[in-house]
Amino acid sequence: MHLALTAEETRLLLHHLAQQIEHMDTELLHTDKRELQRSLAHDLQDLRTLTARIRAGAASDGGDPLPDVV
Repeated sequence: MHLALTAEETRLLLHHLAQQIEHMDTELLHTDKRELQRSLAHDLQDLRTLTARIRAGAASDGGDPLPDVV
C-alpha cells in the first residue's frame, strides 16, 4: 500500500503518533499486569518504528525538515 501525504498531513500524523506514544508510555509505567505490559511494549515499539519510517520517507522526499516530535 502507498499513501501520499502532504507535508502538513505528515506533521499532523507524526504529532498524533507522538501523543499516542506518550500516553502509552505513561500507561505502561502504571500497569502491574505482565500481559498488558508486554502488549503495550510491543505496540509502542511498532508505533516508534512506524514513526521512524514516516520520518525517513518524508526526509527522502526532499521536503522541509520535520520537527523531531518523538
